Amino acid sequence: MPYSISLTGIYVYPIKSCRAVSLQTAIVTEIGLAEDRRWQVLGTEERRGVTQRKHRALALVQPTLLDGGGIRLSAPGMPEIELERPSGPVITVDSHFRTPVSARDAGHEVADWLTELIGVPLRLVRMEGDTGWRLPPELDVFGQGAAFTDAAPVLVATQASLDWLVERASDDFGMDRFRPNLVVTGA
Repeated sequence: MPYSISLTGIYVYPIKSCRAVSLQTAIVTEIGLAEDRRWQVLGTEERRGVTQRKHRALALVQPTLLDGGGIRLSAPGMPEIELERPSGPVITVDSHFRTPVSARDAGHEVADWLTELIGVPLRLVRMEGDTGWRLPPELDVFGQGAAFTDAAPVLVATQASLDWLVERASDDFGMDRFRPNLVVTGA
């Protein structure tokens, strides 16, 4: 029986662990979809990326893509803030696997904004360039760089897989729980 597979959703997450931006089209780059997870929130002490796993309130941050690589951030109870693509000095930050990544700090204003929202000192950085970072060799299945993702440059999810899980789960949840870039039906 032939399949009729359709692409039903395209999403990028400009800031890792923050809300998605839905797109009609996307550009595929060497390290995933353009503008996907190019920004990362850092803990100030360890200069390492932090995620919703530790700070659930990051899920409230809604980025909006702006021309030139900038973003606008909004969150309940917070004023909107617009950021240009950072142009300060390149710094080295640690990925989740303690792999060095070149990035640029987005400045004190957004650091204060995030710190007020989350309640702990945080910074925001943007990945420098489009080469990404590499997983440690023992985990590098794809043999290529990635943005501030956990492992793969692009995450594809199927509606059928979600439906199967929801049928068996005690609580209802949506596709956004899996943070996919591409959602397909008919597979």
